[in-house]
Amino acid sequence: MAAGTAIKAGKAFVEIGAKDVSGRVVRAFTRRFKNLARTIASLGTVAAGLGIAAGAIATKFIMSATREASSMNEILNRTRVEFKGNAKEAIAWGHETAKAFGRGKTETMKMLTAFRTLTRSWQFPDEESNAMSKALTKLTFDIGSFHDIADEEAFFKLRSGIYGMARSVDSLGANIRITNLERIREIQLGQKLDRELTNQEKILLRIQEIMRALHSAQGDVLATTESYANRVKRLNAAWSDFKLLAGEELLPTMKIIVTGLTNLINQWSSGMEDMKAGTNSWSYHFANNARTVVRWICLLYTSDAADE
Repeated sequence: MAAGTAIKAGKAFVEIGAKDVSGRVVRAFTRRFKNLARTIASLGTVAAGLGIAAGAIATKFIMSATREASSMNEILNRTRVEFKGNAKEAIAWGHETAKAFGRGKTETMKMLTAFRTLTRSWQFPDEESNAMSKALTKLTFDIGSFHDIADEEAFFKLRSGIYGMARSVDSLGANIRITNLERIREIQLGQKLDRELTNQEKILLRIQEIMRALHSAQGDVLATTESYANRVKRLNAAWSDFKLLAGEELLPTMKIIVTGLTNLINQWSSGMEDMKAGTNSWSYHFANNARTVVRWICLLYTSDAADE
């Protein structure tokens, strides 16, 4: 009996041991499978996140490049209006100066055209106005380089100074206050002033005083072209020009997309108003919107085919 009992106990022990081992194997397999599933899910999340990030970056670049090209188109339109018969020469000068100074084409043309607008409003002859616009554009870049400030900040300082805002050019070493301008004019005339300065005289005297005060800054971009600050500005200019080229290719398609989206949204708004008023059914507006989408896709296709 004892032996039988021992044998049964042994079998039970073996059976219990086998069940315990198989249970551990199943649990280990289940745990590893769950870990694998979590790893795959994590990789999927990472891949989805990377895809979303790449899409967001691409979308941001497309919008930025399109905006760059659109801005350049608007600037060139203003250039043609401001420079009239000299527009072609002004655009060529702007591109050459941008390349020589290591600045973006859009930025250079924007400043050149802005200064031309200012000088034209002062009723200077076209030839003198054109020359002043080019000189002030170069001076803006030299101020930015010499004083280690952004070119845009230099532009606003210079423009404000020409308008008579003395504090804007105080930090540049120029004194354009009326008393100093009158003193300079008296020296030029060789006699005491017995009248007030005209607006045109004030503008010319401000420019002359600014040019005098910034004599040491003139030519600084070309003299320090290898400095770190100017290298960074050249890098930014290269990126700006790259976006301009990409944007010029993207702009026609983006115009179609923006127009199509605008029409579609307007139709949705109109449809919601009609359905709310009970004028037309939902199916009618669905079919109408579908036609708009198909027409939009056809426009994109024909645009791409024309480009090819």
